Amino acid sequence: MVKVKLRKKAISKGSESLYLDFWQPVTLHGGKKRGASFLACAHIKSQTNNEQKVLNRETRTAAETISSKKPVELQAEAYGFAHLHNATAFRSAAGMRGAFAVR
Repeated sequence: MVKVKLRKKAISKGSESLYLDFWQPVTLHGGKKRGASFLACAHIKSQTNNEQKVLNRETRTAAETISSKKPVELQAEAYGFAHLHNATAFRSAAGMRGAFAVR
């Protein structure tokens, strides 16, 4: 089973970059597969006003949505379902139409 964890990495000016750390215990080729997908969004560490708190909450919710769909994408890739592996189709299915891009 594919495991995906949403993680944070400190970046400049008191912000954190959100990324997905994922690994598959066994692949079709017999080895372990590990990777990371950085999300094109930042999380503000020191929230000074209500607007930033709301933005952080929405960013976190969107990142968790992407995180929950990543195992399906990786399983589809492993078993050859190319239409689910396509990043554009994946974001559209997630309702993320360009708001957050997975690099």
